[in-house]
Amino acid sequence: MALPNKPAGEIKTVREPEVEKRDVDVLIIGGGEGAILREVVKYNSVSSITMVDIDQDLINISANYLQNWHQGAFNDSRCKLII
Repeated sequence: MALPNKPAGEIKTVREPEVEKRDVDVLIIGGGEGAILREVVKYNSVSSITMVDIDQDLINISANYLQNWHQGAFNDSRCKLII
């Protein structure tokens, strides 16, 4: 179901960091496959990323077998992972 005046498929679930700002800190809750992390590391305005997940096994599987999803984002120096 879409929100009023918003067609389905056009509602953003992730707010893009404001590119004119600097030193933006980002918190990702969940996201063990790394796809959201992959998108966040694209922004130079992001100074730190904290990703919280409850499943270390999922992180390990994703890091080893879902490279197309995370594209190396787990190795970004700005990323801190909390299990």
